[in-house]
Amino acid sequence: MVQMARRQFPDSSEILDTLGWIYLKKDMVESASQIFEDLVKKEPANPTFHYHYGAALAHKGDKAAALKELNLALKYNPGKGEQEEIRDLIKKVL
Repeated sequence: MVQMARRQFPDSSEILDTLGWIYLKKDMVESASQIFEDLVKKEPANPTFHYHYGAALAHKGDKAAALKELNLALKYNPGKGEQEEIRDLIKKVL
């Protein structure tokens, strides 16, 4: 369904983010990382995109880059629930 939505709305950041998250959950880390990297370039003040990119980088084992992205996510004031998830992931990465 996400692929169909992507075809209809190819520039939708939210759809791309969802697709990236699905890729990450399916252990398709390189594909997820590329999507999230593009999203943080496109919308650098979006905390969710930095969080998801940080999660992908952590999954790849790139701790330094993951921590950088996760801290950027916190800088851009995510919602309370997401903030807790980011802090939990930071603890796991450290």
